[in-house]
Amino acid sequence: MSRRESPSPGARAILAAILGAALLVAACGEADDPNRTVALHSLDEIIATCSATSGQVEVKRRSEGFWGPAPVGAVFRPGDWLRAGAGAYARVEFLGSGALELDENATVILDEQEAAPTSDGGTSAGRTALVAVEAGAVRGVMQAADGGTARPLMFATADGQRGQLEASAGAGPVEFSLTRRERKTEVAVSSGEATLAFSGQRRTLKEGIAEELALGKLVELVLLKPPPLSGPRPDARLHFAPGRAVPLRWDAVNDARGYRVQIARDAAFRSVVETREVERTELNFVPREATGYSWRIATRDAAGRLGAFSGSRRIHLEASAPADRLVEPEPNAAFGHAGEAVRIAFRWRPEPDAVQYRLVVARGPDLDRDRVATELTRADRREISSLGPGTYWWGVFAIEDGDVRPLHLSARPLVVKKVSASTLRAPKKVIQWGD
Repeated sequence: MSRRESPSPGARAILAAILGAALLVAACGEADDPNRTVALHSLDEIIATCSATSGQVEVKRRSEGFWGPAPVGAVFRPGDWLRAGAGAYARVEFLGSGALELDENATVILDEQEAAPTSDGGTSAGRTALVAVEAGAVRGVMQAADGGTARPLMFATADGQRGQLEASAGAGPVEFSLTRRERKTEVAVSSGEATLAFSGQRRTLKEGIAEELALGKLVELVLLKPPPLSGPRPDARLHFAPGRAVPLRWDAVNDARGYRVQIARDAAFRSVVETREVERTELNFVPREATGYSWRIATRDAAGRLGAFSGSRRIHLEASAPADRLVEPEPNAAFGHAGEAVRIAFRWRPEPDAVQYRLVVARGPDLDRDRVATELTRADRREISSLGPGTYWWGVFAIEDGDVRPLHLSARPLVVKKVSASTLRAPKKVIQWGD
């Protein structure tokens, strides 16, 4: 997460605008203008940017004693404080790589320092982000901008010591959380695997396990699992009406004292629109506009600790009543398999603004799981000849400017039956591509 590396995509766009303005000002001055030197030095100190906010988010600069608004595009330098108020949310993009998300009522100090030696005994990885959680909880991700190994994250504990979280080799992006509890700090990994270094000790953290850090000691904690989501079904298409609620439902988890529901416009949850704490297993979400939303749930235990988030589901709110755009095969269509590959033609009604389509065939009605075929095409039809005997479900998604929308109301079932060659008959109606 060093600022010496290439910025992450979200931070790069913000930083480009800042640098462009600074260079324009610098070009208008003399080469030895002291103001120009100070401005460029100030730019070099930037370690992070604010990429998303919701609710009241404020910053206190290292040289100032008061809080002020922290809008999207705000930049942060070592020693700056950031806080999110009640019901608020903020996302910070580090210029080297990775991001940090503040939960409501969270306060952090953003800094950087020389990283400790790596877990394999190598030399320091250079300067890296240093985070001190003064109140509440933050969630983040360690991810290299070039797809390689992410920089370690340094953090200050509640009792003033230093810890380091380092992504395991080949583990990919690591999602983590830091929580402040009076004089204790909790560290957890919700996705991936990382090594925690603290007070001369090293622990491997995986999903569902947290470590409590206090007075130089590490205490392992087991977090509650996320609940299974029950409704609406994945990629449900619903009719949007102003003020009409969409009930989000999930199954209860034993020993749970509550749940956190997070809803965002994007599947990566970079554009969060709502975060709610509930005790029941249902939340009535009132969408603000006809668009797509992703939602996920985390479980809270008796001590107030949150476990990892569940996998997300996508719902699609449409301005008019949704209509099924699948054409063939018809629901529960049956095909005979006599030992040789059977060619199955899939067809759907085109979407006017679609750039591309994704045909998905799976072994269950949840098309995100147990996929057996995924085909991309610009046409409104596709053949597949790789399906053996069994029951399958299929659906089609339209792709437009990064947005993925289902054309089906629900995944459509079909059956491939094993038959002998002597009983195989041609269909009464032969489907031609020109139909």
